[in-house]
Amino acid sequence: HYVMKRGVVNADEPTLVRVHLQSTFNDVLLSDRGADRSWSLHGAMKHISNNNGVLVILGKQENPADIESMVKAFAAEDIGESVNLRKFQGTSRTVGVGSQILADLGIQKMRLMSMPKKYHALSGFHLEVVEYVEPK
Repeated sequence: HYVMKRGVVNADEPTLVRVHLQSTFNDVLLSDRGADRSWSLHGAMKHISNNNGVLVILGKQENPADIESMVKAFAAEDIGESVNLRKFQGTSRTVGVGSQILADLGIQKMRLMSMPKKYHALSGFHLEVVEYVEPK
């Protein structure tokens, strides 16, 4: 996992936060095709660099076959074939890991860069979402 921080984290003030699940295809090739997310990695980095905040990138085990299957699925989609791409959904484990990292950084109140969603058990990490920040 990786953390990028710009500015000072103050537990009493809301911190701009993005927890991003790594996707080699989308993050390295700057593609949002097939991505099930509100912010691209590039967009999140740019927004945080202009506003101060924290970007947490959660590593995800991928192998070349995963990326190859995405490329093949997109090629099939381009010629009109019906493709069912499975989307990785964050699990309670990824929410827990991200929450622990944020708590270790001293963050309590978050301006979360995400679509509005109910996250259970954040209070166990003394975390509170005070605002959702959606991409413009």
